[in-house]
Amino acid sequence: MLKANSQSIDFGPWHISYEVSRILPSVCSTKVVCDRDDGQFCEYCRYCKELVIPHFPDMVFPKNILSLNHKGGSKIVFSPLDALKGVANTVEAIEVACAGAWQESRPDAEKLKKTFDWTFSTDYKGTLSDNIIVESTNENINIELLKQRDQILFYHDLTLFEDELHDHGISKLSVKIIGRDRDPCIWWAANWQRAPLAGRREMARGSRKARRSMIKANLTQAFADDVVLMFFGQSTSSVEEDANQGLAHINCWGVKNKMRFMPSKTNSMVVIRKLNYDGPVVHMNA
Repeated sequence: MLKANSQSIDFGPWHISYEVSRILPSVCSTKVVCDRDDGQFCEYCRYCKELVIPHFPDMVFPKNILSLNHKGGSKIVFSPLDALKGVANTVEAIEVACAGAWQESRPDAEKLKKTFDWTFSTDYKGTLSDNIIVESTNENINIELLKQRDQILFYHDLTLFEDELHDHGISKLSVKIIGRDRDPCIWWAANWQRAPLAGRREMARGSRKARRSMIKANLTQAFADDVVLMFFGQSTSSVEEDANQGLAHINCWGVKNKMRFMPSKTNSMVVIRKLNYDGPVVHMNA
């Protein structure tokens, strides 16, 4: 099993830590253990038991967790599982823009409607410890303070889950945290976004044809049935996260199209000026 990449920092009265790891498996990995009535479950079965939605987003990163612990005992956690608990299980059927035209051209076709929010909309703002009191306020975010060019001590953008909405857009929940050299100052924001995929690029079927896939790669190049992905960044952890998310996109595309990419036939290479470095850990097929 791939170990999670974890980092932490002490910032004033806060201890901030986060983990980055693989996507959620699509099947039970320990059926013998999960069938026992002892409360022990694999990640997939735990999600199945705690969530009421009929299926999960294409990519869920169960170990991508951001934790903020205050020395006074307060705690704020951003977790994919808690975020998905906020997705509505019963809503009025949601249709894409072309649904009406499709139905008119196929009057005899059965119209199936999903009664849950398959766009995975959520107003998740983090999981708070019991000693944190939430109160309404008329105060606004100081935009001018955000514009000031203070030194950034740390920054991370953590993806909790992502779905391509059956090729009709993209739904993504991520949390960003920024630590700046001001008094000190910490900003964090959970951002859920849903957008159409304008000019979406995806790989085509066929052993001799391939197109660019919609992945978070700095460079994507296809040669017949071979694909080269290039990722670069300022740190090993950023390259590792981008590479694993890109490979997760490819894996999900393969599952949808009944194809499987072989890790044994996949090679990786690190290009760096340093003689001593920690290489990024990448994985395929979860």
